[in-house]
Amino acid sequence: MICLENINVKYNKVLFENAKIEIPNGNVTTIVGESGIGKTTLLYMIGLISAENFGDYIYNGKNIDLKNDRECSKIRKRNIGYVFQENNLNEKLTIKGNIELSAKIAGIILSEEEINMLLEFVNLDYNIDEYPSKMSGGEKQRLAIACALSKKPDLVIADEPTSALDANNAVIIMDIFKKYAHMNNKKVIIATHNSYIADESDIKYVIEDKKIKLVKGNIENSKTKEESDDKKEYSLQKKFFWYYAVNSSRKDALKKSVILMFLSVAVACTVLSINFGSKYKKDLNKHINEIANNNILVINQSAPISDKKNTDEFLSIEQKDLDVISEIQGIEKIYPLIEFRSFGMGENEYISSGNIVKNHETNYEFNQDNSSQYKQYTVLPYIDNDYMKARTKEYSELENGVFISSSLAKKLNIESLENAELEVEVCVPMSIMEGDVTYENVLYKADYDEVIKKNIRMLVKGILSENFINTYSIYGDDVIYMDYDEMLKLSNAHKSSALIITISDFSMLDSVENKISNINPNFVCISELQDIEAMKSAVASTKNAVLILSSVMFIIVFIFMSVIYVQETDRRKYEFAMLKANGLTKTEVMKLVCVESFVDVLKIMSTALLIMLALVLICRSMLGFTLIALDFISIVLLTIISVMAIYIPTYITLKYVNKFEPAKIMRS
Repeated sequence: MICLENINVKYNKVLFENAKIEIPNGNVTTIVGESGIGKTTLLYMIGLISAENFGDYIYNGKNIDLKNDRECSKIRKRNIGYVFQENNLNEKLTIKGNIELSAKIAGIILSEEEINMLLEFVNLDYNIDEYPSKMSGGEKQRLAIACALSKKPDLVIADEPTSALDANNAVIIMDIFKKYAHMNNKKVIIATHNSYIADESDIKYVIEDKKIKLVKGNIENSKTKEESDDKKEYSLQKKFFWYYAVNSSRKDALKKSVILMFLSVAVACTVLSINFGSKYKKDLNKHINEIANNNILVINQSAPISDKKNTDEFLSIEQKDLDVISEIQGIEKIYPLIEFRSFGMGENEYISSGNIVKNHETNYEFNQDNSSQYKQYTVLPYIDNDYMKARTKEYSELENGVFISSSLAKKLNIESLENAELEVEVCVPMSIMEGDVTYENVLYKADYDEVIKKNIRMLVKGILSENFINTYSIYGDDVIYMDYDEMLKLSNAHKSSALIITISDFSMLDSVENKISNINPNFVCISELQDIEAMKSAVASTKNAVLILSSVMFIIVFIFMSVIYVQETDRRKYEFAMLKANGLTKTEVMKLVCVESFVDVLKIMSTALLIMLALVLICRSMLGFTLIALDFISIVLLTIISVMAIYIPTYITLKYVNKFEPAKIMRS
């Protein structure tokens, strides 16, 4: 027996005033009355759905504390089954799935045989693996009744269960309720406008004049021996939350998939933008020799003629400065720059021309006085054969040989290295002559190489690519690169206005350059490594731009997700109200939402991971090096950002969810 006494309820008007109702076991009890008079409100009070502290609630002889959510939830979860006007079925679940879900709330695991018996009890002849979408309205309502009965409840509450059904279905449903109450000594209470349902009930109440009046049946005669409530207190297991979350994700699956995909792209881009260029910067130092040699060109810019390359007019570097440079940490070796030009100042006259003979047959004359393209050429040293080899478009494995620029190869009509032999006339420096140079009407001290003309035979072992440029000298692009030691054998030791300095490690570049610049204000350092620094700077700038763009994208998506989650929760508030009505506490609803969010986090992480992997592979394939990387830090960042993207909106959502009072939501 359930007894509600001293019922006092007031909203916009007084609904009940010192009212009382008793619901005995083994009977179908109905409540009738005009619309808006309080039938549904009374049902919610009987079902412990209403949060109103309306009076006294006595359940099977025990006084229930209506303010104790845990105690009320325990009764709702295990002892009360609800059937509402709308069937509240999950169309994405099978018949079996819907029944199992309801039973799991009460901690009951049903076998397929028990599920089939329930279907038979409610007059349904369907395969349990079929979906509710195939059913008629009356059949869906009977399936909803089967879901309520799957909890094996002591009390079944039905709010207008036949309002949308025809007379035949109303008869079938009333027969089910009577059978359940009479055969199992259970309580069934129905709020209805249907006269057939009211007339067929065992006990009938009517609400009028703020009272609940018994108009049919005898409560004293209907009282039977109360069943003891031997159901143990039950807390939902983890399996239920996972089961519900997975099945819940099937609702509006396409819409959710699009939203999660959009968020996954944003998360992937944000993670990769944070890690953008980091791997490349690390690998840059390790593989620097594949990008540039570790050489610095130091020129003594004694006159403002050229600030990037050496010229003969610059003063030679003093020995005392050379000694200081040699002491700088990080320098491996110093090579005074040697240059053999096709022209130069001889002992008695200026030499303006030189000849190159190809394969003992074809002679090419280069003269500074010519207006043609054959004006001058120069011979410069190379130090690292592998470095030069990596920059050739044609190469042959000769032990001794020279590399020629692409420009000179074209002028000499050298297309193949087969038997490519040159006899080159060059001016070899032998001593230094002092002099001066005028630049923009200013006179500067200078010194010049005093040269003698020599003929050198050379085998060409490499033609350099078009993008390889002369970085040492101002004397044009027609260049022959000769082994440094071979050039040293041909020239007397002499002072030079430039040095080629090899450093031990790329990371020492800034330190070495700063120390050299401090020795003499005229010293200028030029290095291919500076291009790498510029590249690193560009990578850093690009990284910042990408990070800002991705962060903005993530913030927009995050705000979008927060709005979507709150809207989705608002749309699902009736669902949450039903869960609370079926016995879930506020904590359990929160836990349920958290598990659903965790499932979303897993989906986002797995999708974002695949997107990141694809982007890394595409980038590596297109660029030939690793500009973005997928490593342990990326996975950690992916986890953190994915959790933030879901759980912060979830927290906002949970604060919103817990404001829902089932009775208010269901009433609206």
